[in-house]
Amino acid sequence: MKHETLKNPRHGCDLHGALQTVEALYGAVPVVHANAGCVYQHYLAGQAELSVCGGVCGPEVPATEVIEKQIVFGGASRLREQIKNTAKVIDGDLYVILGSCEAAMVADDIAAMTREAREVSIPAVFYFSAGFKGGAHWGYANLMKEIFRQLGEVKKLDLERTPGLVNVLGVLPKTDPFYKGDLREIKRLLEAAGLCVNIFFGPEGTAELKRSVKAEQTLVFSRWGIPAALQLEEQYGIPFMVFDSLPLGMESVKSFYGSLASRVHLDEECLREFLSREEQQYRYLLDSLRHAWYAESLRKTALLAGDAACLLRLAPFLRETLGIVINTAVITDARAGGTGETPPPFPGSLADKVFQTADSAETDEIIAASGTEMVLGGALEAPAAARLGIPHMIICAPNSGQALLHKTYAGLTGTWFFLEDYAAAVLRNNAEREAGDIQFLRNLSH
Repeated sequence: MKHETLKNPRHGCDLHGALQTVEALYGAVPVVHANAGCVYQHYLAGQAELSVCGGVCGPEVPATEVIEKQIVFGGASRLREQIKNTAKVIDGDLYVILGSCEAAMVADDIAAMTREAREVSIPAVFYFSAGFKGGAHWGYANLMKEIFRQLGEVKKLDLERTPGLVNVLGVLPKTDPFYKGDLREIKRLLEAAGLCVNIFFGPEGTAELKRSVKAEQTLVFSRWGIPAALQLEEQYGIPFMVFDSLPLGMESVKSFYGSLASRVHLDEECLREFLSREEQQYRYLLDSLRHAWYAESLRKTALLAGDAACLLRLAPFLRETLGIVINTAVITDARAGGTGETPPPFPGSLADKVFQTADSAETDEIIAASGTEMVLGGALEAPAAARLGIPHMIICAPNSGQALLHKTYAGLTGTWFFLEDYAAAVLRNNAEREAGDIQFLRNLSH
């Protein structure tokens, strides 16, 4: 099952991912050097998913909106004008200038325009985010790397280390629709161990960027955070640790703390007290679900579809805590549109069958042939699950129909959100089937 082109891709292009990242970075202002269509498509995607990041600009994005004239003769002067006008109208702490396919093809000198902006005291960085370079994941990965690389050119940095300060990378804004809640929960877990945390995509935004160079360690929770972590190590000497994913569930959280303790000093007394309280609540709530779990037949054979970090987080919890058999996994960011990229290896224990595709048409075929009893994926998987009459639960992007602020499927808090939503999906499907059976019997009686 191979398709030459993606019939319904899950994520946007490199520019789309970079723009999502800037929008989520509070205090940062994007300036897009592209035609009007690029920004409008980004706006439509945000409206469809009900998950606007809510940064300085909101859904309005400053853009050059270049036309044929600038494509033929170059649009550098138009970009210069847009940067100055944006700085006059929108008060930002960091202006991020993003390129496009058109700007790359006509070789507009975005770097020179950025230097000009700095010379007139506009704190600006740039990234050549041409859409043909890759998918939205690469937009996040490369933009964060570029921001750290250029940070010292626009900010006066204090490089003295702050004991116990860590950076968190690899949680992608909007590409992970639960990113706000995920970052809030990992920050809570780290602070419980006596650490201070830079999550970047929260209310402190660019202030944490400036503080990032003072960190003792960078924690990376997906491979998409590695380029930025390498930049911080190379430029500022900050070492980093890579985890396959965020933790989920008590055993996973304990394992995470164990790995972390080998590299970072943790407050062991505070951590013991925290885990004691959390474990008591954890066992109590799991026990509360026991009757419904068996009485309502909540245990289903599952198919998972989503980014690798999401699947690597959920699969062990489903299998080891809930006893659920995962018969199929579809990894949707194996290549993520990167030209010439070699997909990383994934553990064979993830599921009985593991596929790698970002094509929703191919994913539909996989679901139809899987024999699964439940689908956990994005909104694109809902029609396939409906055709089979089985439960569907959203665990990843796209997430149309949900406005997400603090929900998470990570850590310990995420356990309860996940179990509630999982049970709701199965119970809703059970009720729909029962209603369908009743209607069928009524039709027979007439």
